[in-house]
Amino acid sequence: IAALKEAFEKAESGSGQVVGILGEAGVGKSRLLLELRGALPKGEHAYLEGECLHYGGLMAYLPLLDILRTYFDIKEGEREFVVKKKMSDQIAQLDDKLEGILPPLHDILSLKVEDLEYLMLEPQHKRDRIFEAIRDLLIRESQNRPLILAVENLQWIDRTSEEFLTYLIGWLANAPILLIILYRPEYTHQWASKSYYSQIRVDQLSTTTSAELVQSILEEGEAVPELRELILNRAAGNPLFMEEFTHTLVENGSIQKKDHQYVLSIKASDIQVPDTIQ
Repeated sequence: IAALKEAFEKAESGSGQVVGILGEAGVGKSRLLLELRGALPKGEHAYLEGECLHYGGLMAYLPLLDILRTYFDIKEGEREFVVKKKMSDQIAQLDDKLEGILPPLHDILSLKVEDLEYLMLEPQHKRDRIFEAIRDLLIRESQNRPLILAVENLQWIDRTSEEFLTYLIGWLANAPILLIILYRPEYTHQWASKSYYSQIRVDQLSTTTSAELVQSILEEGEAVPELRELILNRAAGNPLFMEEFTHTLVENGSIQKKDHQYVLSIKASDIQVPDTIQ
């Protein structure tokens, strides 16, 4: 968290930063993000977040659509004219010189584009205009107050969004923007060569820390050694799995509290791990 706060302070002073948070599923990457937001004074920065989905690799701009919908406060099922009015009002309030970014933003959000000049462009030129529009929007917003931009699960990112991030990162050096990217070890990228890139690796918990986490979850009693070993062995240091598995054992009656201790009510070998937490 200290490294993230330091990166934010650099971005706040006008030196844009990119931080990669790397770790296996469930080790606490997203929790770090939450802790950073909780540690910063509210109202003094803008925060926008997009997420890549495991089936979204073929869906162009997926995490960027999240970011734009949040920025313009676009709700599911809203009428097109309502969405367009929200967008034009927001842009006019931000900077009336940015009116020209609306056609490409309408395009990416699957709204009707009425700008004939834009419609006549070749697909590659339209893509260039979309990249420029999102960049101009984010950089101009960051000039009002520092901007934290987070993109989760980059191991599933679509190619167009990845190309946009490469494009945006090239413009960040002198912008008050902190870009935080979260991904699993199998994902590789070319951004580490940037002087303003840093990486945080989130590892599995040690046995001692894992035991402390189990005890904090079962705060009303002590876990007997057999139960503690079961949870630690099944979770293998993954805090999210550990938390969900322990709560599941309590909820389904596999463990019970007796005389200030939590004990197994069935054989350890009979305990199945639910599909939802595998």
